[in-house]
Amino acid sequence: MIDEIIREDLAEIVSNLHKGSFEGKKVLVTGGAGFLGSWMCDALHELGAEITCLDNLSTGKLENIDHLIGGENFEFWEQDITKLKTDEKFDYIIHLASRAAPEEYQLHPTETLLANSIGSLSLLELARRCDAAILYASESDRSPKLPR
Repeated sequence: MIDEIIREDLAEIVSNLHKGSFEGKKVLVTGGAGFLGSWMCDALHELGAEITCLDNLSTGKLENIDHLIGGENFEFWEQDITKLKTDEKFDYIIHLASRAAPEEYQLHPTETLLANSIGSLSLLELARRCDAAILYASESDRSPKLPR
């Protein structure tokens, strides 16, 4: 599901990037069905990248990427980042897999810790093996509610 405002923003982002930068490059986007990850997949798709989107759908939604699924140069892997085993080679790895909302990571502290430690270690090893560039980023939609 992609609305007109997102389409306009995406067009602006893509227009500011060098057109040949990602053409034909293999990119792994973890957390690719989440808010930031799905935008990243959209931008990379517009730039001609071959995208592998990995998400366990604990907070990500298929509807964020449904317009890409089944299309050219897009593959979706429903998988937990902590259990990633692949022989695929990537040029770029964009690690966005983690729970983002304070309420979510407070309810699921172990899963959050594992995604950000074991998941990150796994991706760093994959990047080393592939000689790939890696970007790690996270988001939070609001400040945590602290107990009184």
